[in-house]
Amino acid sequence: VPNISKIQVAVAAVKAEGWAAIGFSETGGMKGADMVFYEASTNKLVDSYVGDGYMRPMTDKLSQDWSLRSSKVTDDGFIIFEAERDLVTSQEPGHEDHNLLDDSNIWVADHKIIGAWGDESTISYHFGNVVQRSTQLFTDENSDTNGDAYVMFKNEMDARADGHAVLQ
Repeated sequence: VPNISKIQVAVAAVKAEGWAAIGFSETGGMKGADMVFYEASTNKLVDSYVGDGYMRPMTDKLSQDWSLRSSKVTDDGFIIFEAERDLVTSQEPGHEDHNLLDDSNIWVADHKIIGAWGDESTISYHFGNVVQRSTQLFTDENSDTNGDAYVMFKNEMDARADGHAVLQ
């Protein structure tokens, strides 16, 4: 893997007027997830985490590691934001962020990614507006089958007439 130190994400939530979120989870669900959410009403990005239950994400107390690169709410009902952060934010015990490790090796599990969105002005319960997927983020330079995140995303976007990808 080349010398990569940051992750950049682009999130598009269809038919959402209030907020959108993406998270990284060890289990593939909300419990224990490391999340970042964007609220359109304030144009703010919030680095957050979820404790050991189904609850509203809590703002990271130790540091806000995500940077908002761009954001937009479209006339046809999309919230779109781009953000970045370091892959490794801390080695300290108790830090709320998940370090995003190189998963190009066959012995390292793919990353579990979750997302949610809603129309309220502040983040709240998402009802059915939730997605999850397990995907490999890093490419093994010796293989063309690894690092499938972008290819899978592009194929999903190309396959849907409305341009809205549904992660499954």
